[in-house]
Amino acid sequence: MIGAVIWDTGLLSSVPSLLLVGLAIGVAVVNILDIKRPAGFPPGPTPIPFLGNIPKSDQPLWITMGELSKEYGDVFSLKFGAKWYVILNSYQTIKEGMAVRPLALANRPHYYTKEITDLCGALLRAQKKAAKDKNYDFLTDVHVVQVLASSFRGSIGLLTNTYWGLALLAEYPHVQHRIVNEIHDVIGRDRQPSLNDRDAMPYTSYIHTATVMEMLRFGSVAPLGVPRAAHEDVTIGGYNIPEGTTILYNIYSTHFSDVNFAHSDEFNPERFLNSDGSVHASPDKVIPFGMGIRKCLGYVFAQSILFLAFTHLLQGYQLSKLDGQPGNGSLLGQDPKYGGSRWPSPFRLEVTKRD
Repeated sequence: MIGAVIWDTGLLSSVPSLLLVGLAIGVAVVNILDIKRPAGFPPGPTPIPFLGNIPKSDQPLWITMGELSKEYGDVFSLKFGAKWYVILNSYQTIKEGMAVRPLALANRPHYYTKEITDLCGALLRAQKKAAKDKNYDFLTDVHVVQVLASSFRGSIGLLTNTYWGLALLAEYPHVQHRIVNEIHDVIGRDRQPSLNDRDAMPYTSYIHTATVMEMLRFGSVAPLGVPRAAHEDVTIGGYNIPEGTTILYNIYSTHFSDVNFAHSDEFNPERFLNSDGSVHASPDKVIPFGMGIRKCLGYVFAQSILFLAFTHLLQGYQLSKLDGQPGNGSLLGQDPKYGGSRWPSPFRLEVTKRD
């Protein structure tokens, strides 16, 4: 009887240890399942359980992804928090995913943009109704514009590309000089440029195509594009990507690949010109607006606005960089701002009216 009591006491004293062992085993199993990639999924660095892959804090994510592609290939995966992402890091894989299989990657991950759009639409409809009811105190144009502007303040637009264009033309005065000569030869100094002038100006159609495309390539203001979501199970680069997986495509790596563009770190519109001075029919590896059926619909508008803006500006003014620039004196040698978009660092220009 005494022995039985001793045995029971020993069993009870071991219960906490057994619970700890069971808990440790359970945590280990959960950790393994949390970091385990699905069968046939693209490879990548091992994530930290529950946290995922923590990107470097001293450089932009698109640079880190370019480095990882050297180890894991042009299609690899990362985990951020509880969610897996697949990264397409070359023109060939981006084209395979976005253009060859456009319907498979036609979806976008759910964000709050739809709710924002619905809100803006509701405000506009309410303003219209209030105007009919003579309730002018409800919403003024200023109110609606402020909501629209604040809702899309983080979006990437013409402003960022214009900043890059100003910096590039001031840093490369020989490009600016050639453009100006053609503007003055074809348009003159007094008549305002129009979109009809593009076809009559090989080199400023060079502005329209060669220079603008090189600005868009070099600026790469949306380096990771707009995320996509797999609409169905799909295979890219030989890897299985399950339905619902978020896809990021590294436009920056495509634009700054020496395989695609010789001396890619240099601003050179000549790369888009044939030997006779005509513009390539399609500089298809410049993809700032994405590819496939989800390609940004504003790309024609953006190119036209950039053509008109810089033709007007250079017709009457000269851009020069001032001494005492931050960093090493180059307008382009400074690290661009981090975040979802790629901006040039602050720079100083001198704008001089032409005689």
